[in-house]
This record gives sequence, structure tokens and C-alpha cells, in this order.
Amino acid sequence: MQVEDRTLSASLLGVEKLISNEGGLVSHVAEISDDGADTRIFVTNMGRLEYMHPNIRKTGTNATGAELGGTGGSENPRHARAVAIVESVERYSSCVPPQDLPYASFNELGEKATNVWALPKCSEAELAVPGTVAY
Repeated sequence: MQVEDRTLSASLLGVEKLISNEGGLVSHVAEISDDGADTRIFVTNMGRLEYMHPNIRKTGTNATGAELGGTGGSENPRHARAVAIVESVERYSSCVPPQDLPYASFNELGEKATNVWALPKCSEAELAVPGTVAY
């Protein structure tokens, strides 16, 4: 069953600009789902990241490199493709933390700290579901 294409936001569709086998953050996007599958699955390969940031030593298909990429699944193929690309961006961003990122304890941050006790928590009903793990 093919789901009608939903309108995706311009910013989500804009991630296509990141794809280029000539030096883009994402070098390749491919669909790996079966032709008749309800859920469409896309995967990405990232480019040669060692040329993009000095924090990355080596990537690629060689003995000392590793393939990084993203995966996205949805009933909407355009949405699944965009999710895979965005996940690639997330993986890249975890490799290149900002130089000015502050590291401090809750107490050291004082008023600037996030009150973790105010963040949403699982309800008792959610925690009662077998296999649920709360951190």
C-alpha cells in the first residue's frame, strides 16, 4: 500500500542540499525496502568527513575507515529519505562538538542549569508495560 505523499516542510525538503558525491556531508542515499513494503526505508552514506573537520581522522571503505550514515523509515518515501539524511547530520554533529561548549556540574552552572526534575517522566502506566526501561 502506497501512502499519499504528504506535504513536507521546506526545511525538511531542504536537507537534499546536503547530498553530493563531490564533497557533500551525505554522499549517497539509497532505498533498501522491498518494492511492496508499506514502510519505506532509506539509508545514507556520508562523505569523506576527514576533509570536513580536523577532529575526524579517517572514514570510508578502507581498512582503517568506517562508514557513517543514517537510516529513515516511513510510509511516505520522501519523509523516510529526509529522516535518513537528517540522521546523518545528527551523527556528524556528534563527531564535532563546539569548541565553546561549557562543561560544568549542575551546582557549578547555578541558575543556568536545566532543572532535570521539571523534565517529563514516564507515568506509572507507561512504566508498567513489560520491557519498559526508565533511566
